[in-house]
Amino acid sequence: MTVKEFREQLVGVKAGDTKQIEVVYPDDYSDGRFAGAHITYECAVKQVKEQILPEVDDAFAKQTGVAETALEMRLKVREDLTKRRQEDLHREQKREVVRQICEANQIPIPDGLVDDYLDSVVADFKKQYPDVKEEEIRQNYRQVGVDSMRWDMLWHSLAEQQKIEVSPADTEKWIEGFASRNSLTLEQARETLNKSGRLKELRESLLEEKVMAFLTEKAKTVTVKPVDKDK
Repeated sequence: MTVKEFREQLVGVKAGDTKQIEVVYPDDYSDGRFAGAHITYECAVKQVKEQILPEVDDAFAKQTGVAETALEMRLKVREDLTKRRQEDLHREQKREVVRQICEANQIPIPDGLVDDYLDSVVADFKKQYPDVKEEEIRQNYRQVGVDSMRWDMLWHSLAEQQKIEVSPADTEKWIEGFASRNSLTLEQARETLNKSGRLKELRESLLEEKVMAFLTEKAKTVTVKPVDKDK
């Protein structure tokens, strides 16, 4: 349940060891409190256990409920890994597009807006970590806030310029997909989204996705060749 960088730095530790682990979280990390943060963890290893995995055979495949045979399960796993890799690549492309657009359009963000953003980040952190160093949080998250607000202004402006809109059909299609993925009726899906507050945010989210699709379609992928140091 930890990020890859954290797990990788635990390799080789023994029970009784202590180790400092540094993790730099990506700007789009799912938990906004950690997005863009550089955190040092002080770890004390209490136990080291080995997980004994079952043999991968047809009986095991049936137990998973994913497939009837080991071969079918392996193919399913390969398909899932390929899909995950494609999604990771897509996210990385989106991050790069956003970075370049914000870099090329340095819209000034009022200090008051940035301070309001940092106040909310600090408040969120203090709910779980009362002793957190406020100044450190503000320093780590200032640029994250500036970039986030700058991007928000830019994509809304682009949507207006290019007349990119979200239709009722787009919203309905997304809700149908959500219902299907979660084995819900359309009514149950709407109720779930309403309770979580996501239904109100859905149009904005879909509009941003449309703007991003427009930008990635226009973007050109550039392959950078490594420099030959001998020349």
